[in-house]
Amino acid sequence: MEGLFLMVIEISHCFGEQLITEAIMGDSEHEPDPRVSIINDVPSLPRVTRDGPGTFSDLFSSNSSSPAPVVCGIWTADDVENGVEHWPQEYDEVKYVLTGESIWEDVHTGKRFTASPGSMIWLPKGAQTRLVWAQNLSTIYVEQAFRQSVAARQLESSWISRLQILHDQAICAYTESNPASRAHYESALNYLPGGNTRSVLAYSPFPLALASGSGCRVTSLDGHGYLDLVSEYSAAFFGHSNEAILAGVQRAGRKGLNLGGANPDEVELAIQLVNRFPSIDKIRFCNSGTEANILATCLGLAFTGRKKVLGFNNGYHGAFTHFGSAGNSLNIPFEYAVGQYNVTSPNDRLLSEDIGVIILEPMQGAGGMLPASKGFLQWARHAADRIGAVLVFDEIITSRLHIGGLQTHFDVYPDLTTLGKYVGGGFGFGACGGRADIMALLNPGGLFHSGTYNNDTFTMAAGVEAGKLLTRDKIAKANNLGDILRDGINSIAKRYEQSHLVDSTGFGSCVGIHFSGPVPTLLKDAFFFYMLQHKV
Repeated sequence: MEGLFLMVIEISHCFGEQLITEAIMGDSEHEPDPRVSIINDVPSLPRVTRDGPGTFSDLFSSNSSSPAPVVCGIWTADDVENGVEHWPQEYDEVKYVLTGESIWEDVHTGKRFTASPGSMIWLPKGAQTRLVWAQNLSTIYVEQAFRQSVAARQLESSWISRLQILHDQAICAYTESNPASRAHYESALNYLPGGNTRSVLAYSPFPLALASGSGCRVTSLDGHGYLDLVSEYSAAFFGHSNEAILAGVQRAGRKGLNLGGANPDEVELAIQLVNRFPSIDKIRFCNSGTEANILATCLGLAFTGRKKVLGFNNGYHGAFTHFGSAGNSLNIPFEYAVGQYNVTSPNDRLLSEDIGVIILEPMQGAGGMLPASKGFLQWARHAADRIGAVLVFDEIITSRLHIGGLQTHFDVYPDLTTLGKYVGGGFGFGACGGRADIMALLNPGGLFHSGTYNNDTFTMAAGVEAGKLLTRDKIAKANNLGDILRDGINSIAKRYEQSHLVDSTGFGSCVGIHFSGPVPTLLKDAFFFYMLQHKV
């Protein structure tokens, strides 16, 4: 874990201090005629000058001969607790708060003021000011003074140029060190569209091909070992080649492969899951999370006799039901309404009595590891009750974060829950469970739902062993490690004043990293290949 932090520090350092020292300062002579200028994406620009409890960049300034000069720019404060330093205002200044919270004190009067995003702070010449407390504070300022401004466009250009160099170096190192993965990819292109069967694994110049895995490490075709922080998108939650799960699968295999009938492990796995989740009375198995969400949606629509589904932007419920900004022509052709995730009142306008299913993730996984608020989940529960819809929680990823899923953590319960990934011990698995009256639709003589591999011998055995491994203590340990990693990334970004470029989100053991700034995709790709270069 410490090694990963050091890597993040190094890349933050490259994107921060090195780039700042390479910044080109603006010419002292201004254009002879006044010219209008615009700087875009100001919060992403580096701060180049340290003064007092923060750093700033002067972005625009008047001509030095102006009788009433002004200078304006962006300032980021250090986090401050019980600040004692105070300073006199040399010039009239106004600050507009972009981010963070702060408390200021007028030293002459002793009066304190709280400032938050949207606040404007007036600091007149001659005032004595103390920054008492600040957290994540960033402002735009205008001062009645003259200072030579940073040439912002050149600063940004230098930043991007340096980033492009780091990106290209990382790509070159990746290509040179992975010839077997490259050959595998080029061969696969002859038989598989895109060279694989999972869109998420495709990236340029070619994806890393893996040969084996053990515990928290995987080995590539080129023999390189990597610390695996992806964990097969939660399917390998118990580690690769877990001995207990492998032993259970081997025992099952010795009894026969697929026998074409009910088997004891099928019932044992169902008992485990019904006992884990208070909202699940009965449960049905299938082959993937995608199938589980399709089944839950179909059950909800059949139960209500309606045809419309309410989902939420950037929600991902499998290959055939997701609501990204680009849309998805492969979505199953239900009638959809798409609301805003994690807001309440604006979604009220979408509620109608033709909605049969409301489906959401208690934390969006593919959408960026963005946890729902309890208020949003409560709104969804009340909305479903009000219009008579079936509420579905997709806990395929989030069920790993609490023994009873995030629904138990938040104390907000759905009508149906979908599960998958790690619950099958790493094998292809999905499940839909919930209220007995809804699940009764699957009783003989009701809706017909079958599948050769719904109770696959190996998956049932692996799932039973996985259930035995999962305990509250182990979930808590994994969550604590995730919290340490996420908090560490954010604290490093803040220390190097890069919070405007890098932000880590999530809950417990689920960690997401978001990149912003003028070229977020370039930054993300550089980080990705940099980590591969360092065997993560």
